[in-house]
Amino acid sequence: LTATADPTTRADICHHLKLMDPYTHLGSFDRPNIRYTIQEKFKPTEQLLKFIRSQNGKSGIVYCGSRKKVEDLTETLANKGFSVKGYHAGMSIEQRELVQNAFQRDNIQIVVATVAFGMGINKSNVRFVVHFDLPRSIEAYYQETGRAGRDDLPAEAVLFYDPADYAWLHKILLEKPESEQRQVEQHKLQAIGAFAESLTCRRLVLLNYFAESRQTACGNC
Repeated sequence: LTATADPTTRADICHHLKLMDPYTHLGSFDRPNIRYTIQEKFKPTEQLLKFIRSQNGKSGIVYCGSRKKVEDLTETLANKGFSVKGYHAGMSIEQRELVQNAFQRDNIQIVVATVAFGMGINKSNVRFVVHFDLPRSIEAYYQETGRAGRDDLPAEAVLFYDPADYAWLHKILLEKPESEQRQVEQHKLQAIGAFAESLTCRRLVLLNYFAESRQTACGNC
């Protein structure tokens, strides 16, 4: 079972598990209640504060690209009076469990986290997911935004995009040894870059990436 596998990944799963003509059930990738928004990233901390204030105490997740940024943003938000905790892989298992449980029980409003946060999170009333930094792939982005609005009520997915973030991720990728895996990662990074810079309906870009063909703009992005 997987929620966010593109055609290449689906073929890869069958290949590595040596599945011979398996039965496959493929549902829709569309989450019509989530509104996808891309904002030009110029003063991201101020942009984040403004957005969170507009949410009026609703529950949300802010994803960051590094542990240091998680810690800095958590401190900034706490100093502004928000109910917030950080979460990353450098914390102890006990610390992470405390944060996860507090979030599940609505004892805190916001979790600022790296990609380490989210596995097993089944919280239905997450109203927003903000990507403070560019994710490395559309799968990662889609999986993380998919933690919002599981109760089918309106939810927000906001991505702050700066082309410099893309250039930095690309530079790191090129420092890896040349391999088939690097080529796959480059393709995935190019796809999320194209999504961020797209001038068409964001939902159409996402759905077509997962080979779910749509032509009509969604009106909710």
